[in-house]
Amino acid sequence: MRDTPESRHAPRPTARRRLAGGIVSLAAIAAAAAGRAADHPGLAVYREHCQRCHGADGTGTPAVPEPLVGDRSVNQLAASIDETMPEDDPTRVTGDAARLVADYIHAAFYSPVARDRNRPARVELARLTVRQQRSVVADVVGSFRPPAPDTPGGRGLTGEYFNARDVLSAESLVVARTDPGIDFDFGTSGPEPERFAPARFAIRWTGAIVPAETGLHQFIVRTEHPTTLFVNASADGPPLIDAAVKSGSDTEYRGSIFLLGGRAYPLRLEFSKAVPGVEPKVQEKTTPASIRLLWKPPHGAVEIVPERVLRPHVAPPVFVLSTPFPPDDKSIGYERGAGVSAEWFGATTAAAIETADHVLDHVDELAGVPPGASDRTDRVRQFAAAFAERAFRRPLAPEVRALVV
Repeated sequence: MRDTPESRHAPRPTARRRLAGGIVSLAAIAAAAAGRAADHPGLAVYREHCQRCHGADGTGTPAVPEPLVGDRSVNQLAASIDETMPEDDPTRVTGDAARLVADYIHAAFYSPVARDRNRPARVELARLTVRQQRSVVADVVGSFRPPAPDTPGGRGLTGEYFNARDVLSAESLVVARTDPGIDFDFGTSGPEPERFAPARFAIRWTGAIVPAETGLHQFIVRTEHPTTLFVNASADGPPLIDAAVKSGSDTEYRGSIFLLGGRAYPLRLEFSKAVPGVEPKVQEKTTPASIRLLWKPPHGAVEIVPERVLRPHVAPPVFVLSTPFPPDDKSIGYERGAGVSAEWFGATTAAAIETADHVLDHVDELAGVPPGASDRTDRVRQFAAAFAERAFRRPLAPEVRALVV
């Protein structure tokens, strides 16, 4: 087609139309191939001289059970037929007849292309990948918790500075601000020397952390004084690093936790500068104080937790499965859930039990049951039905509702 001004400005087919056209073309080619095989002049020769031994579709007969398949070319197949077939009288199929029947056999079922075309489609089970499994469970459980605050542009952690040896109450709160990160060296004075006693102050940083990658994250706190770090923990959950009771000369503490990339996790770090067990201020000694929060993300190096992954508003905890799963199939270049093995079935069963344990431990929170509610049973039943519907992604049939609720 010649390129004219009109053709240059003519609308181009969209990618979807091109794809649809390609699919139609492939279907037409396959149909044409099947039609050619049915009308092929070599079919009559095959039926007369070959079918009684090799079967109508070349799969064999009791007399000759081997299927008629191979990798010879049409010319090679024609030469073999001309010399050897049929076995009881090789002179009956020669010359043009051998060429015609070879061409038919090759196109109908002999060649690798023909075998692929004739192979029936297989129904295979597909499952979630490990990453998808963890994400789905986190989404289902998380759908019963309030969403993480949307704070566009907000970075860092909320820092509350108390003029007391411990994080106490609003009465001892002196400063509240947003810190871009936790990397402080106070020396022998306080955060603000004129407002804090140099030997007696406490700081609490709260907010959320949003890691970019999925995997094991190591958190590191470096300080000379008591500290506690909570990552993805509820208000009364266990700390990731517990050095609230300082003893010895340790100044570095580490803890690791598995996190899913792209999600906001609550983070809380508490720090106290005071001499353990010393209450009268006159006995306190002025000592250096510093605190740094570092991490080592997957495939990364140890660094101060950067401002870009910190948020000043607290997010609800995320349920992250810790159950180990068998690796996904990566043979074609990316992860895919191909096949349901006994190992995968066992892992998903263990993951279901882990999920159930978490839900039971937090059932009142997830079901929205206030303390002392008189209708707790009804609320929990409603929650159980809603949880099952979200997990199954469809309304529950009456018999299923009776089973799971």
